[in-house]
Amino acid sequence: MRTDRLPFHPLRVAGLLLGYTTYFGMNFIFITSATPLLLLLTPFPRIQYRLLHFSVHNYLAFFTRHWLPLIGVYAVAEAGQPPLTGPCVYVANHRSLMDAPLILGLLARTGVVVKTHYTNKMLPGLLAKHFDFVSLDPSSSASVLAGVERCRAVLARGSSLLIFPEGTRARSGRLGWFRNTAFRVAIEAGVPVVPVISHSTVPFMAKLPGSIWPRSRNVFRIRFLDPATPLPDDSPDALADRVYRRMLRALKELDKGTVWETTHEQARTV
Repeated sequence: MRTDRLPFHPLRVAGLLLGYTTYFGMNFIFITSATPLLLLLTPFPRIQYRLLHFSVHNYLAFFTRHWLPLIGVYAVAEAGQPPLTGPCVYVANHRSLMDAPLILGLLARTGVVVKTHYTNKMLPGLLAKHFDFVSLDPSSSASVLAGVERCRAVLARGSSLLIFPEGTRARSGRLGWFRNTAFRVAIEAGVPVVPVISHSTVPFMAKLPGSIWPRSRNVFRIRFLDPATPLPDDSPDALADRVYRRMLRALKELDKGTVWETTHEQARTV
């Protein structure tokens, strides 16, 4: 199978270096500009909250869908529109560090569940304190219970949540087993689950060798599947299994003709 392998042209290397520099540098700029404003707005929490929603959404939309494609880091061939306007739980596969920024740049009023150790970093820590970033430690039952309560509170405010049910980036092309936390939250809150497919034609910022400096053209697609409404007798595991199978079918279809199809075998059959 051809993957249009490219030489390391100086301009391509410069583009990747600029992309990584701005990836980390713009986080710092965002924090240094947002923190004083947040402090000034402390007496006005509703305005502070709405400003954060507006700023985070538009910052991520510009950075992931305009700036990085402009300098040649990757192309975006598909950036779907969410099928719902009300609160829901978005669940996405997780192959790349770009998955969350790309998806959140398409979603208004949406928070995300992140591992506790990420909130020790500047930007996630700021957003976990003042925004809808829910910190959760999967190894601690107390942390999971507290995280579920926080998730319910976010949904009750009318916002949505993005959760990666695999829990971490995949170490291969396989779609990992789903933890049921996202589906438990959806059932208890009475909101639908919207599956989201984040797909790149080659590994990029993944837990795979060569993904930091990909030698092939990379194209991202973000695709929203039809919502899955919890049934009256649904358990979290049953809902997770139903969504898993739908996402697995969609991923296998997108993987055709890419490096994922030839180098990784899916873990389950449908």
